[in-house]
Amino acid sequence: MIKDCIEFAKSCEECQKHGPIQKVPASELHSIIKPWPFRGWAIDIIGQIHPPSSKNHKYILVAIDYLTKWVEPIPLKEVEQKDIIDFVEDHIITRGIKLITSTPYYAQANGQVEAANKVVIGLIKKHISNRPRNWHETLVQILWAYRNSPRDATKTTPYKLVYGHDAILPLDINLQSIHMQKQIIVYVCWGRGCHRLNLQITNPLKHG
Repeated sequence: MIKDCIEFAKSCEECQKHGPIQKVPASELHSIIKPWPFRGWAIDIIGQIHPPSSKNHKYILVAIDYLTKWVEPIPLKEVEQKDIIDFVEDHIITRGIKLITSTPYYAQANGQVEAANKVVIGLIKKHISNRPRNWHETLVQILWAYRNSPRDATKTTPYKLVYGHDAILPLDINLQSIHMQKQIIVYVCWGRGCHRLNLQITNPLKHG
């Protein structure tokens, strides 16, 4: 299945158009290290975006956690002080994180969120297709894709670093329902002798 997904991505026209292009030789990056999740965040603004969304959003406020690479973007119609304050209070101050500012347009001081911005923009371009003014509606899908994709710096997904396990996909839920149904049927039919037989039946479903 993984091989099929890779081949499908290679044949995706939108992915080829809007994927990142390496223009400089690769070099070792040194990430800012934090001792635990949500200990430090970087924040930046994407925009002004053309065209604006159908609801007149022109900007995206993006925050990224230094350790887990967890991203929180929100669309904004204008970059106003109240919106920024509300975002900082909801996502940073309530988690007890100390606010440290960096110089605007100084990428070395805020490099992680700059990199996240590029990924977010690329994902938006891949999802909007022929509906460019609906980009604000794609943020939920983009968040799901970003949070469940391994990051180079951590070699795992932001979701797993935050919650301690992989995200449960709709397909996983359906398989789990089948798994539980088999358990119940065996229990009802075999009574006390079901436990050992139950494991023999459900293991292929769990590992297949």
